[in-house]
Amino acid sequence: MTVEHSNAALRDSWRLSLHDKSPRTVVLYVAELERFAAWLTDNGRPVSAPGDLAAVARNDVEAYLGALRELGRAPATVRSRWIALRNFYGWATDEDELDENPMARVKVAKPPPPPVDVLTSDDLAALFAACAGTAFYDRRDLALLRLLAATGLRASEIIDLDAGDHHIDFEIISAVAREGRAMRGVGMPDEDADLSALLDTIVAAIPANVPSVSTIPTLPGFVRSAPRPTNQAPNSTSMSRM
Repeated sequence: MTVEHSNAALRDSWRLSLHDKSPRTVVLYVAELERFAAWLTDNGRPVSAPGDLAAVARNDVEAYLGALRELGRAPATVRSRWIALRNFYGWATDEDELDENPMARVKVAKPPPPPVDVLTSDDLAALFAACAGTAFYDRRDLALLRLLAATGLRASEIIDLDAGDHHIDFEIISAVAREGRAMRGVGMPDEDADLSALLDTIVAAIPANVPSVSTIPTLPGFVRSAPRPTNQAPNSTSMSRM
């Protein structure tokens, strides 16, 4: 049996074992195995049987990963390719196709997450300016955006707030994270005293004709923006709209 036929037989058997993976993952894993086999052939590795997946040793895998880094592949890309090969060689060893797993002691550290994009002062100013106005919904949206910017609350926390969570005497917002985590208090910045006043003003001004939308939680009376209400049923305690 040629190396190509041997590799194809291993690949097809391994593919059947990936039934618990998503179709996209299966495609990516198989493509990576074929990419690795092509690299082995092009680089004469392993020396005893160039291109033979069953003859690969640890130094062959390490050389391949090193070549990826030299090509400038991102750490996340290198790790994803390592994961695919680890899965293949783990399967081949478990199925007794190989006596030793060449990936057993090959490690690739998990890369740090990419930095989160942060809004600039100009970005924030543009957002706030978009809510300029004296209408109820303008003031509501401005308060929501300023609360996010001033406190660093998570999105899931801010949409679950209600009017009683703003403790004016202590300038604290009480936030309950989802999935059963404990409540935490988030302080209001001293320089944003006008935001605190805005929150209280908005809560006190909840109009009687604002509809209730059961699928959207409330925030001191407000939630994310949506079209203005038309002929939905009124609810005097919610500021949500869709």
